[in-house]
Amino acid sequence: QTDRICASINVATSKAGKSYLTLVLGDRSGEIEGKLWDEADIVNERLERMSPVQVEGVVSVYREKAQVTVRTLKTVPWADDLFEKLVPVSRFSVAEMTGELDRLLSTVRNPHLRELARVLRKDQALMGRFTAVPAAKFIHHAYLRGLLEHTVLMMSIAASMTAHYEKMMPGLL
Repeated sequence: QTDRICASINVATSKAGKSYLTLVLGDRSGEIEGKLWDEADIVNERLERMSPVQVEGVVSVYREKAQVTVRTLKTVPWADDLFEKLVPVSRFSVAEMTGELDRLLSTVRNPHLRELARVLRKDQALMGRFTAVPAAKFIHHAYLRGLLEHTVLMMSIAASMTAHYEKMMPGLL
């Protein structure tokens, strides 16, 4: 029995004409396909994509892929501890990344940008969200704290490029 996110839900019909569900169940370690053969219509009515569920089943290999035959599945409410368990999260801590962010912000020369960054950095509600949310839904940094990680990475690249051009073309910037 384990908590997972129900990443996708598809209703299908067996050769015998009976409805079943094909699910993609995931946590921060990855995803596994699941089949729910009994009471598919009833379960489908109460399930929502990307909702946390508690699953009990049997894992087997089908066509060289792990698959779980779901015996029981019930929805569970979101709780703070579930996010860290179920949703991918940056490998860097908020403290690490905000420290690097502050270091990079201290190098900004433009007084208007520096002041804007200072005001935004002091807004605790904004920073609380900024340091927690993903940068994207699917492609890059699509995990908790991803926006902060992406921002620090882009600022690091900009700082490296600035240093390079200052060295190669003094006085350009």
